[in-house]
Amino acid sequence: MKSSRKKPPIEIFRSEEYMKPKQKLKPLITLVASNSDNKGFIFIVALVLIGILALVGTTSVMTTTTDIKISDNYKTSSQAFYTAEAGIHDGINRLLNGAIIDDSKTDPVWNGTAAYTSVGFNNVFTLIHKVDSETVLNDSNGNPLYVITSTGTSSSSRKVLEAVFSLAYDPIFNDSLLGCDGVYASSSIETDSYNSDSGTYGSQPHGNHGNISTTNSGATITIASSSDINGNVNSTGNITINSSANVHGNANATGNITMNSSADVFGDLNTGGSLSLVSSARIYGNVNATGNINLTSSSQIDGNAITAGNISLSSSSDIIGNATAGGTVNVDSGASVSGTIAQSYAGYPGYPGIPTSLCDPLDTTSYFNDNVAPITSDNNNGELSGTPYNSSTKVFSLSSSNSYTLGTTGQSKKYYFSSLSVSSSSDLTIRGDVTLYVNGNFTFSSSSDLDLTSDAKLTLYVTGIVSIGSSGKVNASNDKKPANFLIWSSASSASNSDYKISLTSSSDIYAAIYAPGAAINITSSVDLYGSVRGKYVRISSSGNFHYDQALQSIAVGNPTNYKIISWREID
Repeated sequence: MKSSRKKPPIEIFRSEEYMKPKQKLKPLITLVASNSDNKGFIFIVALVLIGILALVGTTSVMTTTTDIKISDNYKTSSQAFYTAEAGIHDGINRLLNGAIIDDSKTDPVWNGTAAYTSVGFNNVFTLIHKVDSETVLNDSNGNPLYVITSTGTSSSSRKVLEAVFSLAYDPIFNDSLLGCDGVYASSSIETDSYNSDSGTYGSQPHGNHGNISTTNSGATITIASSSDINGNVNSTGNITINSSANVHGNANATGNITMNSSADVFGDLNTGGSLSLVSSARIYGNVNATGNINLTSSSQIDGNAITAGNISLSSSSDIIGNATAGGTVNVDSGASVSGTIAQSYAGYPGYPGIPTSLCDPLDTTSYFNDNVAPITSDNNNGELSGTPYNSSTKVFSLSSSNSYTLGTTGQSKKYYFSSLSVSSSSDLTIRGDVTLYVNGNFTFSSSSDLDLTSDAKLTLYVTGIVSIGSSGKVNASNDKKPANFLIWSSASSASNSDYKISLTSSSDIYAAIYAPGAAINITSSVDLYGSVRGKYVRISSSGNFHYDQALQSIAVGNPTNYKIISWREID
C-alpha cells in the first residue's frame, strides 16, 4: 500500500538568494540531490566540463605551438635575408677597396666562375658584369654595371637577393687649366667650355666652366692682358689679373689679388689676403677679404665690400654697395661709397681661402707600377710589321712624309715602345682601342698628324718628354672627342722651367693631359680641346683652351663610391 505522504515540493529559487554569488550552486545541488529522477546527472555535467576544459587546453597548446613556429620561421627568414644582404655589401666593398679587381671592364664573362663568402655570415655571393647580348652594359657615365647575387641561409630558411650597381669615381679633369704649383699666362688666352657628348665645339653654345686652378700651397695664377676667362679662377696663392683681362666668373684666392688697369671680374671676388684695384679695374659682384681693400684711379666695386682689414678709396674710385671693415674705411675726395659705411666691425673673420688638395689623386707612380708596367711584356708588338718599329730596341720611328696604322678596328691592342717619334709631314693613324706605353719620349714633329678613326680610342702612358710640333693635328678629325685620347705622364720636372710637355704653335689638340709631376709649356696659337693638369702650366703666347665637360665621367684610379641601380629579392 502506497504511502499517502506526499513528496516535498522541489525547492524553488528565491530571487534574493539567486542574486547572492556564494549561494548560486546550492539550489542546483539541492535539486539534483533531492530529485531521484536526476540520478547520474552530476556525473554527466562533470564529464562535459572536463571535455570543455580539455578542448580549451588542447586549442591553447596548438595555438601556442603554431605561434612559436611562426615566430621561429620569421626569425630565421629575417636572419637569412640580412645574411644575404651582408653579402651584397661585402661584394661592393671588395670592389671599392680593390680586394676584387675589374681588370677587363668590357669583358662579358669577367669573374663568371668566382664565388665568395662573407666572414662570420652563412652566405655565398657572385659578382659579374651586367650583360646584354654578350655586351657589357654601362651607366650614364660610361662605367660598367655590375650584378651581385647573394644567397643567405639560417636554419631551414633561404633568401636570395640581387643588386645592380655601378662604381663612382672622383673626377680628375675639372678645369681648362690646372697647375699644381701655378699657372702663368704671359700673353692673352681664352678659356670656355662645351660638352663633346652633345656634339662638336662649333655646334653648341659655349659655356662658362673654363676654370683655371691650383692645388698646392702658395701656388699663383697670372692672367695675361686682354685674356678672356669664361669660368672661375681659383688659386691657393695669389692672383694677378692684368690689364683689360676679363674673368666671367668668380676670382678666389688664399693670398692677395691684384687687378690692373681695366681688368674686370664679372662675378664675386674672394681673397684671404688683400685686394688692390687700379686704373678702372672693376668687380661686378661682391668682395669678401681678410686683408686690406684698396681702390684707386676710377676703379669700382658694384656690390658690397667686406673685410677684416681696412678699406681705402681714392682717385674717383667707387663702391656702389656697402663698405664694411674690421678696421677703418677711408674715402678720399672724389671717391664715394653709395651704400652704408661700417667701421670696426668684429662680426666678419675674413675669407678662409682656397683649401689645398692633392696634385696627384691618381698616385701616378703606383698606377704605373700596377697597371702600366705589365705592358712591357704583355703586348701585341709581335703583330707589328714594316720599318717604323725596331723589335730589338723597341723604338718606333716614322720617317718624314710617311704614314702608318696602329691597332685593328673593333679590337683592343697594347703596344710597348722605348720611344716613339713621328717626323714632319707624317701621319700615324689609330684604329680600335689602343693602349700605348712609351717608356721614353713621345715626339710629333711639325705638320705631323695623329688621327683617330671614328671607332678609335688611344690611351698613352709616357715616362719621358711629350712634344707636339707646330701645325700638328692631334685627334682633330672624325668625332674629335678629347676622352678618346688620354695622355698619362709619369715624368718629373726638377723645376717649373724644366718642361716635360711642350705643345707648340698653331696645333689643334683634342686630348686630356694628366701630368702632375711635369712642367708644361704651351706656345703660340695652340687650340686645345679637353683639359690640362700639370705640375706647372706656362702659356708663353696666345692660346685657346676649351674645357670638355664630358671628361668629368672619366673613370680612372680607385673608385670612391657606388650607386645602386636596382635591388630585388629573387627567392
